[in-house]
Amino acid sequence: MPSHSHHRRSIRFPGYDYRQAGAYFITICTFQRECRLGEVQNGSVKLTQSGKILQFVWKNLPRGFPHLELDAFIVMPNHIHGILVLSLAADCRGDAFAVPLPHTMVTDHPTKPPPSVNLPTQMLRPHEACGPPAGSLGAMIQSFKAVTTRRINRILSTPGASLWQRNYYEHIIRNEQECQNIRHYIATNPATWEEDEHNPASPHYKEI
Repeated sequence: MPSHSHHRRSIRFPGYDYRQAGAYFITICTFQRECRLGEVQNGSVKLTQSGKILQFVWKNLPRGFPHLELDAFIVMPNHIHGILVLSLAADCRGDAFAVPLPHTMVTDHPTKPPPSVNLPTQMLRPHEACGPPAGSLGAMIQSFKAVTTRRINRILSTPGASLWQRNYYEHIIRNEQECQNIRHYIATNPATWEEDEHNPASPHYKEI
């Protein structure tokens, strides 16, 4: 059986403007990949209270970022996947499809992309010294992480506890076929949880 684990290549593209219109595939992992957001049962995810909170916050992101549209999204036990569209067009069509990326890139450690998606995925470091530009992809993720951490810690009485990994992973979606592939990957992620590299019980689990 082929593995559907979500391998990544950690890359940053200096000079790329993450405020421009386009569609982006996002993955955010919990701190130390702790399975605290839900449990996979019979091919679907039963969310914990924490999982329900972050699902609510994600769905309401466009209220704070009017130029943002939400597409496919899934909460897994210790990570989330979602497509964010920074444009007014539907079906994941945006300028990022046509804008070439810079040829210069910085690679932390190369890995292979997932067979089910077959895409290179970039890891950003949103906590830069001056912070992400207002309205950028980084600003949206930073806001999401801050709001969910604050709300969950308040409800669980765990002030100051870390909820998310410092970094997150993103891929600039190039065309409609990539978008459809990623939508399929997101929708079927619970069904492949036993093989997921994020699953501590999986033989494909990878320390990061």
